[in-house]
Amino acid sequence: MILTLLHSLKSLFTGSAPPPAVALSGFSTEQLQKCHAAGVEAQALWRSLASEGRTPVDVVMNGNPFAKWDMYPWQGGILDQRTSSQYFYHSHPDFKGEHGHFHTFYYQKRKMAHLVAIGMDGKGRINNLYTFNRWSPGDTYFPARTLKTFLPRFRVTNSQELDKRLHGFINNVLVLFRPEIELLFDQREETFDRYRKRQNGQSPYEDRSLEITSSLAVDLDVQVARIARELDSRGASAQTGAAPAAPAPVPEALETVELPEITEIPLEQLKRSYQAGLALRAGMEKLKAGGGSVISLVMDGKELEDWEMYPWDGGIFDKKTRSQYYYHSHPQSPEHGHFHAFFHHGKQLAHLVAVAMDNQGEPLELFTVNRWVTDDVNLPPQKLKSYLPRFQVGSQRKYEDVHNFLRDIFALYQPDIGMLLERREQVFKTYRLAHNGQQPYEDRALEVTSSLPTNVGAQISRLEAELKRRGAM
Repeated sequence: MILTLLHSLKSLFTGSAPPPAVALSGFSTEQLQKCHAAGVEAQALWRSLASEGRTPVDVVMNGNPFAKWDMYPWQGGILDQRTSSQYFYHSHPDFKGEHGHFHTFYYQKRKMAHLVAIGMDGKGRINNLYTFNRWSPGDTYFPARTLKTFLPRFRVTNSQELDKRLHGFINNVLVLFRPEIELLFDQREETFDRYRKRQNGQSPYEDRSLEITSSLAVDLDVQVARIARELDSRGASAQTGAAPAAPAPVPEALETVELPEITEIPLEQLKRSYQAGLALRAGMEKLKAGGGSVISLVMDGKELEDWEMYPWDGGIFDKKTRSQYYYHSHPQSPEHGHFHAFFHHGKQLAHLVAVAMDNQGEPLELFTVNRWVTDDVNLPPQKLKSYLPRFQVGSQRKYEDVHNFLRDIFALYQPDIGMLLERREQVFKTYRLAHNGQQPYEDRALEVTSSLPTNVGAQISRLEAELKRRGAM
């Protein structure tokens, strides 16, 4: 039965099955105008490449010989750590009617979610969209309603190695076909539900006979014209300008926090944070000028292995200040790795915050974790906040630049880290309410409890503007 479904889905690659209609009525005029603008931009990018005798497929192949299953432009493809978005191109031997397909992914707190595959024909044109069972890309299962919140967050911008027109093309395709992709998410869920009913409740996620879970034949030009007709029927004009530069991220109800109100931060704290930011930026620039980073220093020439602690097991502990940290990485994560920072509360270890890093040694994000992650003691946020200004490591002088980096991060973002700790406590309270008073601390499904993206330059500018407003500069 499942094989029949699979064969039915695969028939779309041969062109024998007509594409089912996707209702546009459920989408607002504003949303459809964004879809249309993205489609016009995708068309312009495709034509720009075509004027040079190239297609998006030519760009992503990057001059490499084509081989089934290999990833292009290189292993793992293109990853934008700032937006947690990723894509790569490859092909399957038995997928008829296409040259290959782009796999697109979004990372939610270090968990990889496959969004959609974009099938390309031999002429470098889009001909299909489809979703996969989780065993195929090896991602984490997320329900359709959650995938729909990830979709508008996808955007790749930062790779310097490839023609940026390719990134723009992929970004805009996901906006243009948003109605179809959301339908595919729903159909994928229905495929899983049918599987469970037919297999007496058995989970479908590892069944190798179920690979493609939903599919739809599409055409870029047809889609743009179709949305234009829908907008015309509503008496609305189609936006023909470029698509928005960056879709606004959809905040997570339990995890993402807003920046603390800067006007409420005491002046002396503002000054300390500002000076720490200047020192932090100068330190990172000095290391970069020398061809290094805090990551290369803490790893001390060792190869990065998932879950291993650096510079050694347990990291560096300063008995005098009771501060400790180590660096490590998780598999299938958009970041390079992260620092875990602790303070010794008596004889117990209290986790303060984690600092995620990108491949260039720049801080990406601050986040807190549930207590099972680091096996620490659970303390109220007020107690943890009192430890933030006391975190400082002075032992092991070899790693002094790393110590200074973390010290300055703590000072620059002290109000923000305090807010993350408060938010963590709110997450725990929400969990208890939703689980009849059950404690959240050992629930493996709850790992990251609050997070905040970081941008050192923007944070320094923010503090400087407030200091000038108060006449303190």
